[in-house]
Amino acid sequence: NLNGAGTRAYSQIGNGGYGGAVAGNTFGNIIVDTDGLLTLLSGTGSDAYTQIGHGGRLRTGNHGATGEMISVTADGGVSMSGNTGTRTYTQIGNGGHEAFGTHNSDVKVDASGGVTGGNITLAGGNGAGSYASIGNGGSSATADLGAMNSNGDIDVDARGNLTMTAGSNDGHARIGHGGELLNGTITDAQIYVDVVGAITMTANTANSDGSNAQIGHGGFNSYNVGVTNSDIFINTLAGTGTGDLSINGRVQMVTTVSMRHTPEPSPWAMLPIFY
Repeated sequence: NLNGAGTRAYSQIGNGGYGGAVAGNTFGNIIVDTDGLLTLLSGTGSDAYTQIGHGGRLRTGNHGATGEMISVTADGGVSMSGNTGTRTYTQIGNGGHEAFGTHNSDVKVDASGGVTGGNITLAGGNGAGSYASIGNGGSSATADLGAMNSNGDIDVDARGNLTMTAGSNDGHARIGHGGELLNGTITDAQIYVDVVGAITMTANTANSDGSNAQIGHGGFNSYNVGVTNSDIFINTLAGTGTGDLSINGRVQMVTTVSMRHTPEPSPWAMLPIFY
């Protein structure tokens, strides 16, 4: 269990930490392996984030390198939840909220082992900027503060269900590099999502525009993010994808997407494809 607490009482596996005015580069592989349930629950105090990855809130610098790996294996499943504190984000990946720089490495989250396998849950919080994300990067406060650049594949596997639920106040849920209000480039970053059970993506349609659910790179109001050579593959591996795919609310599914299950169109799902 990684739990946040009071103000700046973050919990992190990786080099770096809360930056403030501190800058620096961090590198290296990160491997987490557990037979049970892995829980990342951010706190109620400001900046009480939880993260598996190099960097951290306001930790400007280059975090991770091409060819490095963040590998998380949890046979009992993975649960990631933002909270009510401001910027109490939860992330598996290098970077962090306003951690500007180049953030590379492959990111793999695997809950497909064990007898029954596990679920993967991403739930954005209700505090401003309290997102839940698998991927490098992180959100910004304003679009002109700086740039984040990322590469590396993302691989998410679950024998159970994948559930992505946005919170409020920009508490988005995302599988992909980048974040809201960013500029930068994302290259050579394929996304593979392979789930035996159901995939459910739910945005918060009653709250702010940034409270969305997304499988893809970029993010809400990321006007200057360029994405190249980065396709998305959902349930394309043999023998998987037996559950339903449900898309509810302001949901973005971005770039070239290969899908085994295609839902019936709905008014909320009929969105333009954009970064």
